[in-house]
Amino acid sequence: MHMQKLRCRSSSSLPKRRCEDLATNHVALRLLKVVEAQEKANKEKAEQQWCSDCNSISSMDCQQNKHKTLNYPDAFNEHSLQLSSKIHEQHSTWVKVLENWNKIQSVNQLVLSCAAWLQSEFSHRNASNNSLIAQIIESLNSSEEFPVQMEKNMVKT
Repeated sequence: MHMQKLRCRSSSSLPKRRCEDLATNHVALRLLKVVEAQEKANKEKAEQQWCSDCNSISSMDCQQNKHKTLNYPDAFNEHSLQLSSKIHEQHSTWVKVLENWNKIQSVNQLVLSCAAWLQSEFSHRNASNNSLIAQIIESLNSSEEFPVQMEKNMVKT
């Protein structure tokens, strides 16, 4: 750029300031063209149609077959709403699953505590029955001529 300024000044009858203004204007015009090209591309993209049936850019076949077409922002918004709805639905389902799982865990805890209580009751009653049987055997032994022996495992008898 610096060389261009020197050439412009040396080969032209224009004043130095005017030559610099022309170079600045050239850069500004180039930037303006780049910005305009970007805006045009963005506008074309926004105007381009999206076929909801084919899930792709709308073609002549889509128009002939009267597929549902939308511009990109509308198609994007529609898909976003559908995804949000599905995500919300999945979230709700998982919340229900977790609630049911917690209920099942609660019932399991109740069943386990009841089983522990029953085991305790059986052990207590077994000890009480063993004591009662021992008393009965002792009473029989003292009243009868032949001794009665207590089984080691009363369940088998």
